[in-house]
Amino acid sequence: MAAYAATVTAPDLKAKKLAATGLGILRGSVNVTNYNSTLAELTGITGKFRSAPTVLLGGASTNGYIVAWDTTSKSVKAFYPTKAITPAGTVAAPVFTGTPNQADLNLATPVFSGTGLTASGQNITTTDNQTMTLNQCAGMWLMAATVTAPALEIVSNTAVTGAPAVFTVKGVAATDAGAYKVVTTPTITGTNSAPAFTGGAVAAQAATEVANDVNVGTVSFVAFGPAP
Repeated sequence: MAAYAATVTAPDLKAKKLAATGLGILRGSVNVTNYNSTLAELTGITGKFRSAPTVLLGGASTNGYIVAWDTTSKSVKAFYPTKAITPAGTVAAPVFTGTPNQADLNLATPVFSGTGLTASGQNITTTDNQTMTLNQCAGMWLMAATVTAPALEIVSNTAVTGAPAVFTVKGVAATDAGAYKVVTTPTITGTNSAPAFTGGAVAAQAATEVANDVNVGTVSFVAFGPAP
C-alpha cells in the first residue's frame, strides 16, 4: 500500500495579493495519482499562505470521484457514491374504474341511420336524405341491413343538408335496399388509479471514501487566505 501522492500545479509561483485586504489567492489543479486514507498535507497550496487557507475544489475529479478539501489534513479527500439499494416491497398495478373498453360496435346508439345504400366503387350513396358535416363520419363504421360482409370503415363523407350523403369506405362496398346504421365503438369513461408502492423506504446513503492505491485524477482548486 503506497503513501498518498498528489501533484499541485499552479500558474503562479505564489498567491496573488488582493489589494487592501491582506489576503492572497491561488488557483490551479491537484492530480491525486495515488490515494491513501492517511492524507498528506498539500504544501504546494498551504505553503503559499501565512496560515491555513480556505480551499474550494471544482467538484468531481477527472476520473469521476467526488472530492472535498479536508481542513484537518489540509489535503484532498475523495469519495465515490454508494451503490443504489432497491427498496423492498411491491408496486400494485393501476386499477381502472368506469366503463371498460369494448371491441363491439355501438349498434344500440347509431350516429346516423336510414334506409337504402347504392355502391359505386368505394363510394356508397344513401338513398334517403341526411344532414352531416364534411368528414363527420370519418373513422366510424357503416352497417348495412342484409349484406353479410363485415362492417365498412368510413374514410370520408360529403357535407350535406337534407340530401343523400356519399361515404367513401374501406372494404367491399355493396348496394343494399335495407336499413343501415353509421356507428362508433362505445365511449370509454373512467380513470386509472395511480400505482401504489407497499414496502419499506430506503434511507439516503452517504458516499464512501475511496480505497487506497486508487488514481483519483485531477481536480481544479481556488485557495485564498492570509497573504505571505
